[in-house]
Amino acid sequence: MIVSQTERMSKLIEDILYLSKMESGTEPLKCEPIEMASLVQDILMPLEGIVNRRNLSVSLELDEGYVNGDPEKLEHAVANLITNSVKYACSQIEISWKNQVLSIWNDGGELSTEDFSHMFERFHTGQNGNSGIGLALSKEIVEMHGWKLSAKNDRHGICLSMVCHSYFRNNQVYSFQFVEMLQNLESGENKND
Repeated sequence: MIVSQTERMSKLIEDILYLSKMESGTEPLKCEPIEMASLVQDILMPLEGIVNRRNLSVSLELDEGYVNGDPEKLEHAVANLITNSVKYACSQIEISWKNQVLSIWNDGGELSTEDFSHMFERFHTGQNGNSGIGLALSKEIVEMHGWKLSAKNDRHGICLSMVCHSYFRNNQVYSFQFVEMLQNLESGENKND
């Protein structure tokens, strides 16, 4: 009990210091191509013991695809999201990476509207008494990349979605709007001729 509380406090202090560095601007993004399926699998590997002890079923549906991001920061953000899901899941977790969206669902029950409105705030204490900084830190990192992190009640659980607004292809970073415009031009759908 004491060891787990000490580990929790140590992690909390690390997260506070990390968030402070990011907010001060002393931690700029160091972006490079990151293969998301590999990142997710690397994060899950050390959680295998916890997943097995809790008898959780983890379903993966990971398409190939790269994002241009800071590997250390992105790993920190995604690890927080996955760890949070493992912590609150009753029996199932589903993780997918499709069309530049990472979705992490667990069957830990739905949240109230009140909890949803504060879930990405630092140290908000929810109905069940849980609080922390992990989701706030993840949101900060995701937004530093110009992406979006959201959550919704889904199938008697919660789904966290990280939408990446740009992607990496042929050593170039493209916004989705630019790619959509190119696709429209290629298909002859551009009506501005």
